[in-house]
Amino acid sequence: MKQIPKGTLVVALVSFVLLATLSTLVITENTAFNQLDLAIYQRDHLIEIPGLTTFFSNFAKLATILPTLFFTGLLAIVSWRKQYHKLAVWSVSMVLTLSFVGYVLKQAIHRTRPDVEQLVSRSSYSFPSGHSILSMTLFLVFLITMYIIYREQKVSKFVWVAALYPVLIACSRIYLRVHYPSDIFAGFLLSFLVVFLCYSLFFSFITKKTVRKKHQQKRVFSRKQKGLLAFMLVLFFLVASGVAYGVRFYYDAKQTVTSMQQPLKRETVQREKDTPVSILVLGIANNSIRKTDYRANTIMLVTLNNQKKTTTITSIPRDSFVELADMDGKIDKINHAHSYGGIDKMVDTVERYLEVPIHHYVSLNMDGLEALIDAVGGITVNNAFEFTAEDIHYPEGELELNGWEGLQYARMRAEDPESDYGRQKRQREVVNILVNEFLSVKSLFNYRQLLEVVGENGTTDMSLDQMIEMMNDYHTALSNITNHQLQGEQYIGDGILGEAGIYYEKIPEEERMRVMQLLHEQLEINGQSLSYQE
Repeated sequence: MKQIPKGTLVVALVSFVLLATLSTLVITENTAFNQLDLAIYQRDHLIEIPGLTTFFSNFAKLATILPTLFFTGLLAIVSWRKQYHKLAVWSVSMVLTLSFVGYVLKQAIHRTRPDVEQLVSRSSYSFPSGHSILSMTLFLVFLITMYIIYREQKVSKFVWVAALYPVLIACSRIYLRVHYPSDIFAGFLLSFLVVFLCYSLFFSFITKKTVRKKHQQKRVFSRKQKGLLAFMLVLFFLVASGVAYGVRFYYDAKQTVTSMQQPLKRETVQREKDTPVSILVLGIANNSIRKTDYRANTIMLVTLNNQKKTTTITSIPRDSFVELADMDGKIDKINHAHSYGGIDKMVDTVERYLEVPIHHYVSLNMDGLEALIDAVGGITVNNAFEFTAEDIHYPEGELELNGWEGLQYARMRAEDPESDYGRQKRQREVVNILVNEFLSVKSLFNYRQLLEVVGENGTTDMSLDQMIEMMNDYHTALSNITNHQLQGEQYIGDGILGEAGIYYEKIPEEERMRVMQLLHEQLEINGQSLSYQE
């Protein structure tokens, strides 16, 4: 067996390091790097010559998959006629492999095109440049084929002329303003990495002529060795693509959560690691047509206890007749707290009413449910009874709903025999379905749209790192979820206690104490009475 050429293996390893570094800078959206990458598109650097635009537009078509396969096929025919059958197969496989790997990386990294006026329209992702990958791959395959067949002394005659091809393709991508310089450089590096790595690994295999007589044939690699090498190569690119996708996902998620962050104006309630935690979850109705003035129509207090391995979701009726925090004893619907003072007053009111600490909150614009449901491709619900809402008929049974239909399904309460309690059940149903959809494999391929919708419609005081830490710390508690409902009694305001003629839910004191006791046990307050009096 011939010795593996160390030079090409070193080039492959160096290309891998440079490509990994470049990909990291792109994924993390490094400011200095981005400014340098975009410097070539400063207004005083931009030129446009009609004849040159036509030339580069047409010339670039040579570096697409079909022309590249055509020219590679011609090289493969030459190799085959010279009895280098394995080299011929290897040449074509390099083009197909790199075309696939380049596409996977584009989808994983999701880099958009430069924000400049393009001379030719391109809307696909930008990093790495597919034209650069194919042009450099064809050049390297040509170079290696010529070297193997005609040896070193004859190759030098073709190198500089052939090198003009990828160089001109690179120039076309910049001139046409469809790629950053780093996209092109990454495409070249990827080609160097794959071609030279495969050349090094299969050197003895592809440089050996095919022997016509069976008894003279000698295997360079055993079948097991070939299978192992192929498996390692496929595994390498799968892992590399997975890492790139994971890093891209993390930074996209971090940007989204950062845009959502809205810390409470008060000091955060402190807790020790792995101790019980409470999260106030709100669904805010802010439809200007309905004049709902940003009231909290969904109020749920989620508590997680890792020692007991339990999670509770306690629903609080939005019309609960309670004393609002810091309002001089004003008693009103609990969801009006958000109208008067936003998330801070809402958190303070729930804390004082149930005498529990609230560590974090998550708030979602309920109108954003429509976009979320559409983003996951619709939801399937099990409707308990027939009703009509917003001119949409909902028969009893299993229903497939799009975003608008799902939003009205979650909103309706006028025809519900349980009124707001029934609506809360449907809202919990929709939330549970969406959570399951978010955690499904298919959401990984659509995460950017999901993050965009969540970022536009949600707020929280938590950072992404806090969320990840909480998921790690409380995953056992999330495996056992129980639901509780704070039950009230219908009360119509008389003008003295509550606005005259307005519907409220008056919570009996024993019911409030019952729920308080459940929450105290879950949060391990040990029966202490927390004081939130002014």
